[in-house]
Amino acid sequence: GYLGTVEPLKMHRDYVAMSAAVDIPGVRFQVFGSGDGFSSLKEQARQIGAADRFEFCGYAEDIARVFAQMDLFGYPLCEDNYSTSELVVQEALYAGVPPVVFCDGGAAMLVRHSQTGFVVHSAREYKEALEYLYRCPEERRRLALAARAYARERLGAERTARQFMQLYQE
Repeated sequence: GYLGTVEPLKMHRDYVAMSAAVDIPGVRFQVFGSGDGFSSLKEQARQIGAADRFEFCGYAEDIARVFAQMDLFGYPLCEDNYSTSELVVQEALYAGVPPVVFCDGGAAMLVRHSQTGFVVHSAREYKEALEYLYRCPEERRRLALAARAYARERLGAERTARQFMQLYQE
């Protein structure tokens, strides 16, 4: 699934095409978020004959429920995206949903490649990462547990508050 801003300034321009190319039987890509890109994505999916692989869900109030139904968090952002610390990636890690992100922007700084998710460099690597994690459910489970532990240890509110307090004191 994807959860975030749905617009060309944020998402990878080939999101639909590279997702549709994933060779996993019965795969469905759920897209949650806000933004004005939904109609464009729907049209792209229709044009390449892959509309049945996507579910464009719109804004989601209950992200815990959204993450609970995801096997993976595919979050490919465009090369020149404006992301910094990407709260949604932190939330995916905390929920134990391994992210697959591109190397550009703040999302990549949160994911430890092959430890808590995958950081990829191309559409081909994105496709391969999703297929690999489908074929290797034990690896997906390992990443999920590691992602959750990492988020609780390194990204929790208590740790962040201590870091801010230290900065304020300095």
